[in-house]
Amino acid sequence: MTQVIGDDAANPSLSGTEGDDTIDGLGGSDRAFGQSGNDLIRGGDGNDTLYGRAGNDTLLGQDGSDELFGEDGDDSLDGGFGNDDVFGETGDDVLAGGPGDDNLNGGQGEDAVNGGADDDIVRGGDGNDTVFGGAGDDSVLGGDGNDLARGDAGADTVNGSTGNDTLHGGDHADRVDGGRGDDMVFGDTGDDIVAGGNGHDTLHGGEGNDLLTDKSAGGDDHINDDLHLGEAGDDTISDLYGANTISGGDGTDIVELFSFRRPDQWNPDLPPLSRVTRLDDGLLIEVVVVVSTDAGPVVVNEYSLEVRDDVEQFALVEPGPGSDPDFVRDTLTYADMVALANANEGTDADDTINGSGNDESFEGSEGNDDLYGQGGDDRLDGGPGDDLIDGGSGNDGLLGRDGNDVLIGGFGNDTIAASGGDDFVEGGEDDDFIGGGTGNDTLDGGTGNDTLGAGFGNDAVLAGEGDDVVAGGAGQDTVLGGFGHDVIGGSFGDDSVRGDDGSDDLGGGAGRDSVDAGDGDDSVGGGEGDDVIDGGAGDDFLAGGGRDDLIDGGAGDDVLNGGDGNDSLMGGGGSDVFVWLSGEAGATDVIEDFQVGLDLLRLADVENAAGSGLQGRVDTLQIVDRTDASELTYQGQTIILKGVAAADLGVDDFIFV
Repeated sequence: MTQVIGDDAANPSLSGTEGDDTIDGLGGSDRAFGQSGNDLIRGGDGNDTLYGRAGNDTLLGQDGSDELFGEDGDDSLDGGFGNDDVFGETGDDVLAGGPGDDNLNGGQGEDAVNGGADDDIVRGGDGNDTVFGGAGDDSVLGGDGNDLARGDAGADTVNGSTGNDTLHGGDHADRVDGGRGDDMVFGDTGDDIVAGGNGHDTLHGGEGNDLLTDKSAGGDDHINDDLHLGEAGDDTISDLYGANTISGGDGTDIVELFSFRRPDQWNPDLPPLSRVTRLDDGLLIEVVVVVSTDAGPVVVNEYSLEVRDDVEQFALVEPGPGSDPDFVRDTLTYADMVALANANEGTDADDTINGSGNDESFEGSEGNDDLYGQGGDDRLDGGPGDDLIDGGSGNDGLLGRDGNDVLIGGFGNDTIAASGGDDFVEGGEDDDFIGGGTGNDTLDGGTGNDTLGAGFGNDAVLAGEGDDVVAGGAGQDTVLGGFGHDVIGGSFGDDSVRGDDGSDDLGGGAGRDSVDAGDGDDSVGGGEGDDVIDGGAGDDFLAGGGRDDLIDGGAGDDVLNGGDGNDSLMGGGGSDVFVWLSGEAGATDVIEDFQVGLDLLRLADVENAAGSGLQGRVDTLQIVDRTDASELTYQGQTIILKGVAAADLGVDDFIFV
């Protein structure tokens, strides 16, 4: 491993070797190049430009407005403080913007991208990406592929672009647009605009007074078959085309149907309501809009609407002339709509089963089923097939079984088992227990103190707000803790774990893991494997484990223990303690930034053979000078302190136990 260190002036070119290098720019505006190998590159202070080149690299911009380019390989990039530009480029990358107005683009590959604090532009790029805006008013774009994108806190704009995406607005008033593909679109809390775009989409308004709109008409060959869920609040559902399924949710809801003809063509003698058919779970309303022309009556729009429940009114709206507002030509009220009983077991076809608000048990059986628990403590079993299961309010039990399922807990303390397939699970409000099962799953705990187990497969886990417990399971998992005091274990595989805000307990487990503790006083154990650990802000305890680890304490008074192996340690800002409980003969640890008079070395069981008192123990360590460093020997292990002369080390720099 080669160490390349700049100085506090601008370094126009710091370049590594073909091996695994550590490059530190220190102060000034630097340009650093990793070359081949798995490199660690830190920009330090100043506006830096960092290039990973080939290999699985870790790039840390730190302070300043930095540019980071991961280039080839599966890279981990963190812009740090400042307005940063972060580009993953090729490979399956993990990108974090940190504080500041950042621009992030995952590029090619299956990336995990988080904008962090402030107003960011966050793009997933090509591939099946996991994209989060973080705090602030963000612009989030999934890009090509089947993406999970979330605005999080702030008034965000979220666009799935192409692919079958799952999109969340998060808190505040968001604009969420599915784009092309068969999308799941959630407004979440706030007064949101939720748009489906082209494809067979499912729109959830969530809490607040939302506008759910379908802008995808265009061409005789396009047919929509969308599900619109207004949920809580006074919602407006508009711009519908083709066959749609409508559920207004709580509140006074209006469905607007547009005829798109001149007002003088309206013929009140030609009723728009063609037929109403009673269904097990509501009404099927077929609406035909007819206008008068010189050639006679003409059909200008046809609608097929399955009304689930809670819709107060249909309004047939005619656009006003010029800049005049729209006005209502006809209305259809449903004050007599009653809750209808549902069959408790589906068929081999594609079933839709709605609960009545009581405690119920539904089984979807064969087919691609839609199950809605509504209120009550429900037990919903999707059976085989690609199912949509929504528990609604209450303490529900949801089981996906085989197939690529979407499971939504809603309000209440829910237990959700995804089972087989590549599933999407959202716990929703309150304290949930979520199991991913087999397959490459996406788990979102939502708010509350949740317990999440990803199971087998390469999973993406967002614990959400609350004090959560997460186990990544087998596979290469990406885990984000969110706000709260979280306990996260990456388990088996090469995992990416980020604690985010709060004092978290994090473990990488077996494999080559990347662990970013984030803000707060955190405890991190890398476990087995060559791990990269970043403590972030706060007073952290960081332990590497049994292999060759890279540990950066970050800001705060940290305790660092590399464990077995040849470790590279950086305390960062604050008064840090570097700990060895025993020496490993033949191993070499390197401290990159030991500060004499501020940091401490804590060594256990040091013999006092060379003298008496504490100075005798110091003499036992045989401290000597090396090029731009000092070296001491501890129980057969070499410890190198870069930038420190042997004469500068005394008893006050050690703790002997």
